[in-house]
Amino acid sequence: MTFWILIGSGLLFVLSLLIIGNILTIGNNLQEIHPFLSIAFYVVTALLLFFLLVRPLLSVFSMPEIQASDYLDLDKTTPGSKIATKTARTIMRQGRLDAEEHKALKESLKKGVDPSDTLEKIFDGRLDKMDDIIHRHAKQVFISTALSQNGRLDALLVLTINFRMLKELVSSYGYRPTYGNLVKTYTKVLAAALIADGIEDAELAEIFPQLSRGFLGAIPGLGILSSSILQGTGNAFLTLRVGYITKNYYMTAGHGYSRRQARLAANKVALKKLSLIIKESLMVFPREAQKKARQVLKFV
Repeated sequence: MTFWILIGSGLLFVLSLLIIGNILTIGNNLQEIHPFLSIAFYVVTALLLFFLLVRPLLSVFSMPEIQASDYLDLDKTTPGSKIATKTARTIMRQGRLDAEEHKALKESLKKGVDPSDTLEKIFDGRLDKMDDIIHRHAKQVFISTALSQNGRLDALLVLTINFRMLKELVSSYGYRPTYGNLVKTYTKVLAAALIADGIEDAELAEIFPQLSRGFLGAIPGLGILSSSILQGTGNAFLTLRVGYITKNYYMTAGHGYSRRQARLAANKVALKKLSLIIKESLMVFPREAQKKARQVLKFV
């Protein structure tokens, strides 16, 4: 826990310097035009950072921690119904249940029946919804970072979109992972944002000339887009990885969770989903670029 806090704090410090440095530069330029513009810019920026970064973070950490493994894997003859009943009442108070789910839990509690089976069905259903959430946010990351062409902006976009994704994932399930797992997950998000800043300066089209100047460069007019596509692809993969690591925690109900196995499983699924993310995301590009991109995807 201490190690991950130190790593996360270091990454946060570096990212803060990058973002604040750019904010101050823009503010100083506006100051030369009119002092009011500079003040207004700082106020708007502070509000945006609060609503896009701080608020989603606080909402996740304020969610209740429920050890699903305490009752999902219990033999019903053991005294686990008290834990299940407490969990059922907790998620009912949160108001995130469908009408049928709420009715089923209410009837179980009213009859004094152990609600473990009902809770297990509810939580299993949440796992299916997680794929849609991860898929949607990975597409947003690909499109926004492929089009922005600015390292600092890419880092901020990756941060905000990943923070929003984690908020939706946790909210969809109704409870949060342990504080330790949250710290590790958000540290991975900070690392992804820092990588997004470096990807822009790395010029991937030059690092992978066999890719960008090979089959990408062989397609007329697509060479210009190759670097953007590669940058968006890298950022989308990192977003998928963070999302599926989080999902793997919920799949195990926090019980017997292995970081190494979760990473390997997340990498495998992220790579599998990546081509679909690219294919769907490129639909927002100009029609001619879409046509050429379809040819590229045959090689991916």
